[in-house]
Amino acid sequence: LVVVLAFGLWQNKRWGWLGTIGVSVFVIIADSTAILGVPVVAGTPAGPAAVEITYSVILIGYLLWCKVKGKIEF
Repeated sequence: LVVVLAFGLWQNKRWGWLGTIGVSVFVIIADSTAILGVPVVAGTPAGPAAVEITYSVILIGYLLWCKVKGKIEF
C-alpha cells in the first residue's frame, strides 16, 4: 500500500494524496485508541504509538502545506 501511494504522490495523482492522508488519519486513530487502552484494531501495540502519531501528523501537515503553497497539483 505504501509503495502504491508513494507512486501516486510521485506522479501528482489525487488518489495518492488522498490515500496517504487517509492512511495517516487511520494510523492516528488506531494508535490513539491503543494508547487509551481500547484498541480499534486488535493487537495494535501501544509502545510505538507516540512515534507513529507524530510521524503521521507531520506527514499530513507537510502534504497540506504543499497543497496550500501550490507545490502539489492534481
